[in-house]
Amino acid sequence: MDAGVLEAFYDRTSSAAYALATCMLGEDEPAADLVVAAYRQSFESDDDSENHLLLRVRNLAAADLRRRRADGQPCDSYRPEHGTPCADALDRLTQRERTLIQLAYFDGFHTQELATRYSTSSTNIARELSRSMKLLGELLRTGPGGSTQNRTHSAHST
Repeated sequence: MDAGVLEAFYDRTSSAAYALATCMLGEDEPAADLVVAAYRQSFESDDDSENHLLLRVRNLAAADLRRRRADGQPCDSYRPEHGTPCADALDRLTQRERTLIQLAYFDGFHTQELATRYSTSSTNIARELSRSMKLLGELLRTGPGGSTQNRTHSAHST
């Protein structure tokens, strides 16, 4: 990826990447470090896909939260402050989408633990989380007034 492509990629994706990292980690400095690592991975793999970048951010943040828990560090359940872009985006998700994201990414549950809790397969949980995170990324990009698909439906319970 040459410098011009990298600059355009950064301009196009940085807001969503930083918002997601801050939303998940709750702190600016670790979120910034994590986003730099995600961009480095994208650059090294010559990948300028926004979805792949957000997936890298999500995976790095989830790994960091799990590491903190394993190390016994305080890792309280994080909920973004009311009125922040992340809180606004989460509020536009269905209750099930919010709960799955909260448990998986803010509380550090693995998909198998969620599958047991919801009496479904880990594959179904992974699909639901993937759809929910993709939608969260779209909502973070469009902001509070942006249009997205109709959010009045209720998520299925399997």
